[in-house]
Amino acid sequence: MLNYIQASERQASWAMARQAKAINVFATRRPPVLGEDPPVKHPDRSRYATAEIMAMFGIGTGAAEHLITDAELLVQHLPDTFAQFSDGSLDQRRVRAVIRGCENTPPQILHEIENKFLNSAMSCNPNALTRKVRGIAERHNPEPIEQRHQRARTNRDVWITPLPDGMACLGARLPATEATLLFNSLEDWAKAAKTNGEDSHGTTPTGRPSRSLAEYRADVLMDLLHQVLLHSSSGSEANESAAAPPLPGQPCGPYFKKRIPAVLNITVSADRLLGASNDPATLDGYGLIPLDDAKELAATAKFWRRFLTDPDSGRIVSVGRKTRKPPRAMAREVRLRDPVCTGIGCDRPARSCELDHTAPYSRFVYSSDGVVRPLGETSLENLRPRCPYCHHVKDDPHTGWTVENVGPGVTRTVTPTGRVYLQTQGHMAAPF
Repeated sequence: MLNYIQASERQASWAMARQAKAINVFATRRPPVLGEDPPVKHPDRSRYATAEIMAMFGIGTGAAEHLITDAELLVQHLPDTFAQFSDGSLDQRRVRAVIRGCENTPPQILHEIENKFLNSAMSCNPNALTRKVRGIAERHNPEPIEQRHQRARTNRDVWITPLPDGMACLGARLPATEATLLFNSLEDWAKAAKTNGEDSHGTTPTGRPSRSLAEYRADVLMDLLHQVLLHSSSGSEANESAAAPPLPGQPCGPYFKKRIPAVLNITVSADRLLGASNDPATLDGYGLIPLDDAKELAATAKFWRRFLTDPDSGRIVSVGRKTRKPPRAMAREVRLRDPVCTGIGCDRPARSCELDHTAPYSRFVYSSDGVVRPLGETSLENLRPRCPYCHHVKDDPHTGWTVENVGPGVTRTVTPTGRVYLQTQGHMAAPF
């Protein structure tokens, strides 16, 4: 069985190498279209090549772009790595580790550093291999790290990833020194809190607090965020409850309120509130959450907003308006109905998308048989959330994409390569 598993892995590597080569060839055959501003790092490639990969695999813009850039890096700039990948002697995990280690490295030096890590790559743990490749690339990079760091700082970001059971992962991309300082501070505070045994969820058989250090770290982070976001340095509320948080090793106290001020959209059926069903609540931007969490949030909500929905389909009932810009109520309903971008494969949250008229509001388009289609209305049926990339791919006539309504909640997309995709609107769980 071990031999069989190993042989299957070699076969999978061979297949993925063939795919990478084909993706690279496809990208080179998709030149920029008229009036297009191609990617800075790839001036000979159309930024719309990504859209075809998105549609074919049903993946987001970032994932499709990674497939193309990784294929180009592997095929064009790491020929020895690609050769071992092709014959199955280097598996997918190590190849991904090498690609991660080569990120932001000038392509012209990649081939010359391959022999410094490739011979021992298969015997390395993938994470260790990434560190090794990154270290080698760093030592051979002709550009000073100070310059690269200043450029990389512009990619600072915070994001959130849904997890099962009503949990989520909050991540951040920060300068290394600041991130390390923050983590070490959280670690010190968490150790102090654990030593004091504050707010334990229970005790172990030996009588010690059962909450782990990891839980304390998470709780300290939330406490600090609540403190900063809820309390000002002046005012009666600050004087009453916003005392400075204790230093590590000092006893904790009731300094923090439990809610960061923000707007959350939660959908709960009337039957569930009345106890007539067991349907869970839905948190916009996440998905299903326990009803108890919804009740806790509702208890501290400053206002409620009610939406009337069809009891059978759950579709929000509204009346369309013949103006280009939808009123706030309509825009809100469209984003609640479609919580993510409706571009094929894209899952960008609707709240950060533009509202697109599937049938254009002010531009005539033609059907496949040459007939002029009527101008679209600003209605719930015609409006879809689309991220700027997917919106531009659809509306720029030079890209060759056509999207049309073919039925209630159904759109038909034809790509420049002739592929046809039918999409049906549905109540899918949205990412953050």
